[in-house]
Amino acid sequence: MLPEDHGQNRLGYSFANTVRAKIETMGAQTPSGTAMPITLSAGVISCRKDETIEALIERVDSYLYKAKDAGKNTVFSETQLIEGQ
Repeated sequence: MLPEDHGQNRLGYSFANTVRAKIETMGAQTPSGTAMPITLSAGVISCRKDETIEALIERVDSYLYKAKDAGKNTVFSETQLIEGQ
């Protein structure tokens, strides 16, 4: 949850993309020392007035899958869908 940005998702998108990039650069190692890449996909939405938590989770989950479908290691927001990005 982040402060309201008037439905633009810019703050949420920027935050999620920063976290995604940091995770990507960190990577991990297996117990045997083998390097293992780590990626993150995320969906970013704005909560709608009178929206139930169930509806919010269902909607953000759909954006998570849009991010994965876009190639993984991606952040996808509802604003992108609206703007056709």
